[in-house]
Amino acid sequence: MDSKLLKQVLENIKNGNKDHLQTGFKNLDSIQIPQKGAFILVGGRPCMGKTSFIYSLLLNIAPKQKILLFSPEYSKETAIKKLLFIKSGIRLKKLSENKLNSAEY
Repeated sequence: MDSKLLKQVLENIKNGNKDHLQTGFKNLDSIQIPQKGAFILVGGRPCMGKTSFIYSLLLNIAPKQKILLFSPEYSKETAIKKLLFIKSGIRLKKLSENKLNSAEY
């Protein structure tokens, strides 16, 4: 075992874990997930809110940490639209039905 790495880990434990990212989700933050450098895979049944959850994580973590999102089901444009609408609080359905008012635009 690398003694330098072990010292660093012990120092982090002693001083509080600085590798923990604040997600904006209290339960997730209380168990100190995710860690910097982590690979996180989210799975579940259709229409359970996986995409909205991941995009909310992105919006909460991205200002403080670089993030890579890989999603084979969405184009870059669709991903940006979803992020914009999550951030703005506007329902994506309003956009798809072209029912945005002037303030929402």
